[in-house]
Amino acid sequence: MGKADYFIAAEAIKAIAHPIRLEVIDILRNKELSVSIIQAKLKAKQSITSQHLIVMKNKKILQSRRDGNVIYYSIKNKNILKIIQCIDSCKSYKEEEKNV
Repeated sequence: MGKADYFIAAEAIKAIAHPIRLEVIDILRNKELSVSIIQAKLKAKQSITSQHLIVMKNKKILQSRRDGNVIYYSIKNKNILKIIQCIDSCKSYKEEEKNV
């Protein structure tokens, strides 16, 4: 990897480095959902939900499409799911250490 690759990777990690954003990625793992459904699943205000969605869309992690007045989001960069999988496995490893 070159310096540019490290920068791109760091930007992607920063873009998901928030509990709400990680939850959004989990919610959208295999589907496209409207902002209102994402908001309901997060139990968050619409403005907060939209801010997090926009950050991830601007970093090309999510994509959106409009159907009338409804905006739908889905995961654009499927590689982000590999990062989430790695986080999950690290969490499992930490839990195993506690039990030893």
